[in-house]
Amino acid sequence: MVAIRGIQTVVERPGAPWTVASLADAASLSTGQAHKVLKLLDGERLLEWKGGGPMQRRYLRDRDRALQWLASLDQARRRPERAGGHLYARSLDDLITRFAKRAEGAGVDYGVTGAAGAAALGFTLLTTNKVLQARVSNVDAVEALTLLDLRREEAGRGMNVELWTDKGGLGAPTAEGARVTAGGVCVAPRTRIWIDMLRLGGRDADAAALFKEQAID
Repeated sequence: MVAIRGIQTVVERPGAPWTVASLADAASLSTGQAHKVLKLLDGERLLEWKGGGPMQRRYLRDRDRALQWLASLDQARRRPERAGGHLYARSLDDLITRFAKRAEGAGVDYGVTGAAGAAALGFTLLTTNKVLQARVSNVDAVEALTLLDLRREEAGRGMNVELWTDKGGLGAPTAEGARVTAGGVCVAPRTRIWIDMLRLGGRDADAAALFKEQAID
């Protein structure tokens, strides 16, 4: 999990100069963990080194290849714990707004992800999407449903909110690249939105390619 967060942080800032200390600070890692992340990236030949001595910095060499590698690492992990619920809304935009207000009132830290996260950033990829996926980071998914006062529902049976337990803070408001929209909606980093759409599969995976082209490349 630590490695995923570190790699995601580097990929979110493709032109940044990296040192062990700067990565540790940006990704909330120990210096030892940050060193291991940079060593992993270097082992995949994804970094180039510039400068020497105390001025030496590492730069991401190939962002697209790094994205694909990160996605493969992430999908090899166990799927996050999930819990579905229902929140009345007239549209996806209304659902996103209502969810954000309720989460703020309940003190639930979250990052909207998947196609709903893309929509919150202004990228409408699935016109028939009616489900909001959100990673919750300060409580687990089941507890978050209770705090949000949402009735638990199963997929296909009224569920329009799917919460994921965000171990590692990959989609948290504090994650590198996370956004808060003008409407006050906390959105996961674009890299995380793309990876989560790939994980969802089906139409979401197809939409992920379009999102990557429009929002990441």
